[in-house]
Amino acid sequence: MRRYRIILSLCLCVGFCASGSYVQEQQQWLEVGQQRIPASLFKSRKAPTLGGVVVLIAGGNSGAWPHSLHALGRHLPDDGWTILRVDLHAAAPAPANDQLMQQINAATELLRKDGVQDIVLVSAGGIAFQTLKAAKNPQVAGLQGLVLLNLNATEKLPEPSLDFSSLGMPILDLLTERGADQNAALQRKLLAQQFNMPSYRQTRAPAAGPNWHKRRDPIVQRVRGWLRRNFS
Repeated sequence: MRRYRIILSLCLCVGFCASGSYVQEQQQWLEVGQQRIPASLFKSRKAPTLGGVVVLIAGGNSGAWPHSLHALGRHLPDDGWTILRVDLHAAAPAPANDQLMQQINAATELLRKDGVQDIVLVSAGGIAFQTLKAAKNPQVAGLQGLVLLNLNATEKLPEPSLDFSSLGMPILDLLTERGADQNAALQRKLLAQQFNMPSYRQTRAPAAGPNWHKRRDPIVQRVRGWLRRNFS
């Protein structure tokens, strides 16, 4: 009986510790035209709240990225960030630029209604290039920073399409060891040097799969460090 009580007490302690280390997820819906897009809200666990991070989860991402993108919602609230993870799988598979702008505006509006003002946008793969183009549009307002994971253009594009110098905000151009277009990445880096953009940073991190061993996700660590340097 005594052994049973000890085991039960240990289980209760572990369960409490585990629950304290994760952020409660709140289901939200974005109203975009005739669509209702599911989203998950993870509120900051640290005062004062530094701002909000909108994480776009879209079709076509590498099997390694969603694990890292989902992990942002678990870890960044400990640093004072409120996270809104938007599941664009429920929207059009490849939203047109105007649709993506509406989705981004709906996400930022939801965060502002929750009292969050400074907002950073995170996206990956093909949607990252569309996000960069959308962020340059005056109709998308109020963004304070961009995190673009494996930004790849699917077709040959003129230099102005890759020119982000007009954004005037911190940009993290994050490449994994696989799938990144090396020539395009070098072109972006040279553009940043040409326009003297100290707020642009290009770096690499190995892609991580499911984190069964609870190791620190390299992509999450890069994003956390970048946020601390630019917004703390």
